[in-house]
Amino acid sequence: MSRRSSARQTLRIVGLACLSFLLFAGNTSVSIAGEPVQRAGFEQAGIVKAWNQYKHKLTFGKGQTLALVDDGCTLSKPEWSKSDGDQPKVLVTYDSVDGDDDPKHEGRGYHGSTIGIPSSLNYGGKWGVAYNNQLAVIRGLECCHCKISDGATVAAALQWIIDHHQEYRITTVNLAPVDDKAHDTPVATAIDARLTKLRELGIWVSAPAGNHNFTDGISWPACQPDCFAIGAVRPGKDEVYLDRHAKVDLVVPAAATSSSNAIAGGAAMVIREAIEETDYSWKQDGSNIAAAIMAIMQKTGVKVDDPATKQIFRRLDLAAALAHVFDAAKASTAIQFSEHLIADNYAYAYGIGAADIDQDGDLDITSADYTPHNRLYLFENDSDGNFVKHVIQEDDPERLERHMIGDVDGDGDLDVVIVKNLRGDLLWFENEGNPTSGKLWLRHVITTDLPGAYDVALADFDKDGDLDVAASSWLLGNQFAWFENDGTPAAGEWVKHTIEEDVAETRTMRAADFDGDGDVDLLGTGRRANHVIWYENTPTTETISWKKHLIDDSSKCPAHGNPVDMDGDGDLDVVMALGFYYRPGSGDESSSQQRDENQIVWYENSGKPKDGLWTMHVIGSRFDDAFEATAADLDGDGDIDVAATSWRNPGRVAWFENHGDSSGTWTKHLLKNNWRSANHIIIADLNGDGRPDIAACAEHGSNELRWWRNEGRTGRLDRRPADR
Repeated sequence: MSRRSSARQTLRIVGLACLSFLLFAGNTSVSIAGEPVQRAGFEQAGIVKAWNQYKHKLTFGKGQTLALVDDGCTLSKPEWSKSDGDQPKVLVTYDSVDGDDDPKHEGRGYHGSTIGIPSSLNYGGKWGVAYNNQLAVIRGLECCHCKISDGATVAAALQWIIDHHQEYRITTVNLAPVDDKAHDTPVATAIDARLTKLRELGIWVSAPAGNHNFTDGISWPACQPDCFAIGAVRPGKDEVYLDRHAKVDLVVPAAATSSSNAIAGGAAMVIREAIEETDYSWKQDGSNIAAAIMAIMQKTGVKVDDPATKQIFRRLDLAAALAHVFDAAKASTAIQFSEHLIADNYAYAYGIGAADIDQDGDLDITSADYTPHNRLYLFENDSDGNFVKHVIQEDDPERLERHMIGDVDGDGDLDVVIVKNLRGDLLWFENEGNPTSGKLWLRHVITTDLPGAYDVALADFDKDGDLDVAASSWLLGNQFAWFENDGTPAAGEWVKHTIEEDVAETRTMRAADFDGDGDVDLLGTGRRANHVIWYENTPTTETISWKKHLIDDSSKCPAHGNPVDMDGDGDLDVVMALGFYYRPGSGDESSSQQRDENQIVWYENSGKPKDGLWTMHVIGSRFDDAFEATAADLDGDGDIDVAATSWRNPGRVAWFENHGDSSGTWTKHLLKNNWRSANHIIIADLNGDGRPDIAACAEHGSNELRWWRNEGRTGRLDRRPADR
């Protein structure tokens, strides 16, 4: 029993990416934000250095759970009941003593309320080593100062971990008890078979050596096989102290070996993430990944001589361990990207587009910035990917966000259609022919009757020669609608036509001819409805109607995607991000709860798009908090690749390499990690070299607009299989 705490059209319509690619498809340094919970020890052990050096390569614990086996925990403590992160710190609880889900302290218990701090804290501005992890809090005995006879309930705790490690993504176990004895050999107990099984599963298990300055043995259970024994050096000084013996695998700076062990467990999680991100060949280091992690710690650790035991121990250096993993990563033949900041200091960066707005032959970028800035920016491109910012609209409150670029009034230049999310408005801003003059563009209202106005598409739906607008309306409107341009777009509000109502949390809105009949259909998503939809444009005698067809009726939380001919068969497929709003352990039914629900996928149009659900192909699995996916041939090899963002768990930008079989195995290449609130992503050739580049923005926690220049195949790039 457990508890989860739980398309005049080439010029007329240019969208969210460079049109030429949509026809086929669609200074990084910041200071560390957290204060180390044990500054001297964390600096000595290379933890602070690791945070700084790898902040955009690693998440420091996201997607992993540490099982804390101790004498219980006061879950109401703010360290555990609250978190500065984006998910509950405590994912699940269990009590193997009483067989229930309440791990409260009983009897002499006290220790488990604090021992998770060095490994896992993310509260009040203070960080543990793997501060973005989650915890499984397990009461496995009455008091951390134990007896070997407590092995039965500890064994039950370990068995619970074996039974539930996949469900709760448990990779690491802090086995916190000590019996305060000096054991120079293992002691046969009930936990031994479980320790062996956990090691076979690749789950790290470690325990503190003890705190009595013994030199002839260490505490149980640290003395047991398949349990790493963690000792200590004095914080600020590489002097081994407290209990130590030849069985000790690693020493860590701390005031007690319980803290040393907690730090080691957090470091193990970070090294595991680095191994997975780089596709490091860990089998050269150990028979299982846990043993390999320890071997990496030992080979990169600082040698410390101990005169008392005449032993040479290795002291943890997390930065050195990570450098070893990243430096050993396989050289890649894939294209490289270089990262460039376009703008920062947004109030909230969401909504970007790319088009040649000033008609000088290169692609400029538009970018929205909502309350309190309430602006729309035009970033003028100098043809080499350097940008000058112009304000083209300001003082327009309540969430200017997603938008599309196109010639709304048919005068030969490009305008912008944009949502005002909270106000429920659709607006278009008129380019009068001199877009960078410093004068604000003319503001026109399409409608004030679209609660939650969220995403837009531009196309001539009714084939009358002008661009109409279709839009979604988020969770405030739960509808799709299109707005008819009668040829006088500046002469008041446009006629609204409802496409469908009562679709839970409408998000994606894109225009494409899915059935190949020559008119423009629509792609939509209902995130809470778990629906990916295409609407068939059916002309009638006076207007048009829309027939709904489901592409996917069950995948969890589809967010943002785009049309693309992924398999080169001449019809348009769909690339999509699934799982957005990933909140494991939250109990929020509108969110995804399982990592496997978070995916980048594509849906195959068989050529008969009306004949039922489309076949889904996975591009990248476990892309936590997947937000948006778009596509183009990024590496120029003749097939379509994909670029995608994930939002907060963690914020990421990545591209997925298609090796020629779009239904086969893809390779994920991470461009930026731990970029909080990454959202809108587009593909466009921003420096005119013929290679598609990538641009994306990120809102709260980052508030930036960046682009990644495609450098071609000129070196190495961190990579790993997309399904890892």
